[in-house]
Amino acid sequence: FATKEAHLNTIKNYYETYCRKFGITAVKPEMTEEEKAAQKMIPEMMPQENALAPLMTIFMARGKISGDAAIECLNYVDGKRSVLDIRNLVCTEFTFNPVQDYIEHFQRLERSKTIKLK
Repeated sequence: FATKEAHLNTIKNYYETYCRKFGITAVKPEMTEEEKAAQKMIPEMMPQENALAPLMTIFMARGKISGDAAIECLNYVDGKRSVLDIRNLVCTEFTFNPVQDYIEHFQRLERSKTIKLK
């Protein structure tokens, strides 16, 4: 089996080859400031007296992350995954939203005492 380094090197070579083919300068992708901030935010569930409280918070919220995507966000909260990790996972299942929408969503959940951001 090839190592992670070998796979990454293959991807890099592929990317550089196609950039040359189309006359584009190959640029190493970097995280935006928002992505860096989201990577440092680790949500953790807060104890709830009412098991339905997190769902009520989600359904009453008026943010850009709502419905099944908002519920799925809570499913991924484990105290280890970052907001960026959760956003990337949720975006593979539902529509794409910018990372700022997820930051705002988790900040709203924190204000409602559904989660705590570490």
